[in-house]
Amino acid sequence: MKLLKAESAKYEIERKIGEGLTSEVYKAFRVDSRGETRQVVALKVLKSKKLVHILRQEFSRLIKVQSLHCVKLLGWENLEAGPALVLEHLEGLTLYEVVHRGALTGESIKEILAQVQEGLKSLHQSHLVHGDLNPRNIFITQQGFVKLLDFGWSSRAGETMATPQFMAPELWEGLEKSEATDQFALGLIYKDLRQGRLLIEREHEGWKNRAYRVAGDNDLLARKPEQRSWLPGKSHRHRREKLSKLVKTHLQKKVPETCLLHLNKSQAPSSWKKRMLAACLLLFSFYPQLEAGDTEGNEIRISSEQWLEISVNGLPHRFSPLVLRGLRPGQYKIHWKAKDKRGSKTLDVGEDSLFLLQLQDILLE
Repeated sequence: MKLLKAESAKYEIERKIGEGLTSEVYKAFRVDSRGETRQVVALKVLKSKKLVHILRQEFSRLIKVQSLHCVKLLGWENLEAGPALVLEHLEGLTLYEVVHRGALTGESIKEILAQVQEGLKSLHQSHLVHGDLNPRNIFITQQGFVKLLDFGWSSRAGETMATPQFMAPELWEGLEKSEATDQFALGLIYKDLRQGRLLIEREHEGWKNRAYRVAGDNDLLARKPEQRSWLPGKSHRHRREKLSKLVKTHLQKKVPETCLLHLNKSQAPSSWKKRMLAACLLLFSFYPQLEAGDTEGNEIRISSEQWLEISVNGLPHRFSPLVLRGLRPGQYKIHWKAKDKRGSKTLDVGEDSLFLLQLQDILLE
């Protein structure tokens, strides 16, 4: 177990639980100088000491917020490796992970909406804007509490740094982020959840057109920022308990790290295929049920731990996870790319075949 030392304590690193452009996040145990206390925390460590101003900015923003529905800042540490933030460690899943492990009930959706609204209200009361609300920044703990993540940064003047799938119309027009842009992002997430899936794939007309098209669907999605308002509803204990049970159930499921499986339905699987099928079958249950009329033809299903842009045979990019249905037999060239990584693979699709491709960092060359 790696050990990081600070003036008042030492940190025993258990494992990495996240990584961004500027920092890495570890699950760690904080042990005081006398060895009398041992506390599990999330340790956010800068990749470069030259970026300390970013961490100080995040610290100054996080310390303003005291809310049950926002990740809690525990302190600042000057480690031998550089400065770091000490955050509460959360056990659970992001909303993105929950949705792709099974459908949410109407009650669970209402509970998530109510708690996210409370978290955003707390941010806004502290004169802060989240700025990048998306399913990966909404975390659901094993106790059924919903917490907002990654609200401690702010973009430079003139920049728009947000997930395009959840950007408000005014952001597409080059205006600054505001409390109302957080409301619009939540409105889009709420709309997707009610439809039974998160719209992560890029539509043919693009995300900008989607933002304008859905404007006015509910009070969070009012076209004009000044007309947006919170939806009615409060958190309830019985709904939170159901959400807790759902998260705990999903956490018991094992997801294979990397898996590429080609099944020919006309052939009985050999022993090695049976073993691969057993390892991968669990992942199939994480996708929404196929809609009526979409079950014919061949399929390619793609998932990833991070947001990836994907193109198939040179067609316009989409975002993962991605399900391609009704494919004709032939070769399909798949390209994927993240901010600074990319890769490709060619799949030979035959009659009545199904591909399951899970892309991880190890496949990004």
